[in-house]
Amino acid sequence: MLPLSIQVGTNLSQLSWIIASRSFGYMIVVAFFGIIFQSITKTHSELMLAIGYLFPAAGIYYLIF
Repeated sequence: MLPLSIQVGTNLSQLSWIIASRSFGYMIVVAFFGIIFQSITKTHSELMLAIGYLFPAAGIYYLIF
């Protein structure tokens, strides 16, 4: 983290707060969407599985070319 703080121009305590708040936000969003999509996956599990495979495949395709 020291090279990152030097590159950004902040001290380690400010950088730690940024990383911690981003991680907390990520945790809240994952919990929120887990609650929302729980009902969707019960009725449309095949669709969610297909989408779950389609997006990474498209991402890998665009990274290669």
